[in-house]
Amino acid sequence: MADFGGQSGPVTTIAAEFEDCMQRYQSLCAAMEANPVVWGKKIGGMRESRVGLLHWGYRIGAATRALDYALHKSSDLRDQVVELLEGLNASLQIGRYKTIT
Repeated sequence: MADFGGQSGPVTTIAAEFEDCMQRYQSLCAAMEANPVVWGKKIGGMRESRVGLLHWGYRIGAATRALDYALHKSSDLRDQVVELLEGLNASLQIGRYKTIT
């Protein structure tokens, strides 16, 4: 977490949340690839989704903190992006849990 632009207390950056999502995606893909009999064709779709998120992150600056900087004066919008990434991260965590149970 980083202190961002005069807000009270530490806040999660978009870049940090994006990185967490990418790591969860990687973990989920690895778990699915470890059991191809169960996951089969779904593995390819998960890989494509991960690549799509990666491209999105670099294109808009979520992966490089450029988006954090661009939205530093618009905390409401920045917070919405963080919340969306947190939701994705939670969904990926649930998906990862389901691959091991």
